[in-house]
Amino acid sequence: SGETLCRPWCAGEIVTAHHCKIRMLPMRLCDDGEVWTRMSSIEQDQLVQDQFQVLRPHGINLDHIHPAFDALLQKAPMELPLIRGSRDLWKAVRAIAAATMTGEALNNAG
Repeated sequence: SGETLCRPWCAGEIVTAHHCKIRMLPMRLCDDGEVWTRMSSIEQDQLVQDQFQVLRPHGINLDHIHPAFDALLQKAPMELPLIRGSRDLWKAVRAIAAATMTGEALNNAG
């Protein structure tokens, strides 16, 4: 969803993948609101300072979050239509599989 980067545990997973150099494939639903990218840097900092403090006991602090998010957001996302039924779901699964098999997604991800 457009609020994925605003959720502490999602942020923790992104930071961990970035730190471990795991390739990520950003995906965007075509009607997605992209909440994080519409926020000002001051709003982003405030969100990180307030909500993401729950990650501190797990070794993730503010110095880890911004670089991981920046690295992910610099990559061209794979555009997916909103899934409104099983037919749309299978189209999305096939598109992701095809991009991964051809290396297209991996080239964009790393």
